[in-house]
Order: sequence, then structure tokens, then C-alpha cells
Amino acid sequence: MMNPDFLNPKEVLQNILEVIHCPFCGSDYLEKYTRIKAQVNRDYVVHLMCPECQNSILANFSYQGSKGVSKNKIGIQKTDMPFNEIMGFISKGAISDDDVIDLHKEMKDFDGDFKGIFRK
Repeated sequence: MMNPDFLNPKEVLQNILEVIHCPFCGSDYLEKYTRIKAQVNRDYVVHLMCPECQNSILANFSYQGSKGVSKNKIGIQKTDMPFNEIMGFISKGAISDDDVIDLHKEMKDFDGDFKGIFRK
């Protein structure tokens, strides 16, 4: 029996490609332009780029195993970030507890100058 928290990514991707099409031009997505970016149990965040109109989306899916992708649990967000920029962002890893504490300390005296706060 397969562990439900460790599904075959290729199978998951194939099921996703069967149920979602580009919301801008209606084209089918291709596996080579689609990447699973994150997984928590049976929930996935996927980056898809349309081969026709070049629009990109980030979508979250709830995968139901042999039943496929739950159509009522698909969320889509358009992104203008190129694929390599998304990969660079993801490669930085998770935000640590120390990162959150540091941001909280900085925000305590925040005066609205976003450029200044991110220079630090």
C-alpha cells in the first residue's frame, strides 16, 4: 500500500494536467512547463506556464489519490514572475523563527519607509 503522504509526483502532475487549462487562452499545459513547487501531505503548489500565451500561474491542488485531483479544491493565482525567478525565491528556503523575530523587531518602530527597512 502506498503512503498517502508520498505519492508519485509524475502521477500527480498528469492528473493536474488533465483537469486544468490556461485560464487566459484555454490551451492545455505541457508537462515540460509545469513544476510542483511545494507539497504538504496531499496538497500541492504548482507553477504552470502556458506554451501558447506565455502567461504563468501558481495553482494549489488537493490531490485525492486514485480519485485524482479534487476539482472543488483548486486555487489559481496569476503571476508575472518568470520561472527562474520563482526557483531562486524558493531556493532560499523556509523563513526561520529568527527571521520572523527580526522582522517583528524592525516593524516595532516602522515609520513607513519600506526601502529603508529592506536595506537593513
